[in-house]
Amino acid sequence: MALANLASAVNATMRAVLWEGNAYNVTVADVPRPSIINATDAIVKLSRAAICGSDLHIYRGTNPGPATPWILGHEGIGYVSEVGEGVGSLAVGDSVIIPFATAEGHIHDSLTTQMYGGYGNGGGIGGTQGEFQDLKDS
Repeated sequence: MALANLASAVNATMRAVLWEGNAYNVTVADVPRPSIINATDAIVKLSRAAICGSDLHIYRGTNPGPATPWILGHEGIGYVSEVGEGVGSLAVGDSVIIPFATAEGHIHDSLTTQMYGGYGNGGGIGGTQGEFQDLKDS
């Protein structure tokens, strides 16, 4: 049974807004759904995502961001849907706000001046304009 659950998790997809490098054009597509990889990971089911000015610069093609394709967005609201066994500060069902700013690439309980991973959250985290968001080192 565990192997069947692993296979379904590996093959799970979600809908997300992708930037593919063409000005004034984004795509809504099925992409791999994030999953718990490390004990300190958490997954958030997003209910709202902001469209930031930096998203608009990318949309207009004036600030291309990292290699394409990637999920837009770096601000969102949702609830924790899964946690790794090493996560102590969050529990399934907790409401969360994913801010534009964090430190060291993961969520803290106070604001910082560092962008949350950059455009689309970068660094393999994925953007907030999708159904789920992977939070590393939660």
